[in-house]
Amino acid sequence: MPAQIREIAPAALDLSLGRLRLLAEPRVTEMMVSLRDKGQLSALVAASHASTPVLVDGFIRQSAAKRVGMSSVYVEVHDLASEQMKAQMYLRNRQRGLLLIEECRLVDELHRADGMDQVDIATALERHKSWVCRRLALHRHLSPNLMAQLAVGRLGGGSIQKLAQLPARNQEEIFAASQRWTLGARETAK
Repeated sequence: MPAQIREIAPAALDLSLGRLRLLAEPRVTEMMVSLRDKGQLSALVAASHASTPVLVDGFIRQSAAKRVGMSSVYVEVHDLASEQMKAQMYLRNRQRGLLLIEECRLVDELHRADGMDQVDIATALERHKSWVCRRLALHRHLSPNLMAQLAVGRLGGGSIQKLAQLPARNQEEIFAASQRWTLGARETAK
């Protein structure tokens, strides 16, 4: 069944998949300006699920539309299963790219919640299975504190991969030292 374009109030969308995304405030503010100046240029993407469409792509546009007071937004509604919704989150953002933490969360959720193995995840996301394996390892081995630091942008991808190889207690100590001495990714890795 082809997608339907519907007008839906921004607040009427199910935002449960938003737990896998990070909304940078500057990007939301930038989108608010764009919506005011140019209107909505592209439809949000949602999956028909029960009575409320589940937002799959367009979390920044949805948040900005709600803040500027738009009564409705255009939404492309597809018939997607749970794992397809999550795969579409990645595939539709491939050009811009998700943040590393978003990729880790997404891959972990596909594995843990949807019961997919690494090969199936790789196929669904059109990536190599080693890419999936690295994201799972990062998500599982990085300490919760460093995962939170990554979420707020205080830890870069180069540092995180090296720190995840250490025991959790040592990760915290090395991170604290790197922050104290304002070390870059290379220095932290050494």
